[in-house]
Amino acid sequence: MLRLLLISGLLIAFLAIVFALQNPSPITVNLLFWQFQGSLALVLLFTLALGVIAGILVCSPIVIKRNWKIASANKKIKEMKRALADQDEVMVKQEKRIKYLEENLQLENSTKNHEQTKLPE
Repeated sequence: MLRLLLISGLLIAFLAIVFALQNPSPITVNLLFWQFQGSLALVLLFTLALGVIAGILVCSPIVIKRNWKIASANKKIKEMKRALADQDEVMVKQEKRIKYLEENLQLENSTKNHEQTKLPE
């Protein structure tokens, strides 16, 4: 992905240089009280750069919000995994306790059965 971005960036830079070399005709740009004279290519490339900057500024809040949501979701996932691990630990302890109690109950029952068989009638 990074390689594709690098190649596309170099291609755009190459095309911009070719465009600038083929369009050297001077033009005048008027904006309110400001006046600028330069080549057609320079004005168009400057306008393109302003458009890219405006696009980045418009998209940045969306990207920041998305990244914040992702971080928040990852934090929740981590907390839930921790809670699940804690519950698993409790469950293992309870299973051990149940096994222990069942063994004691069986031992107690076998002891009672053994005593009942020994008692004369």
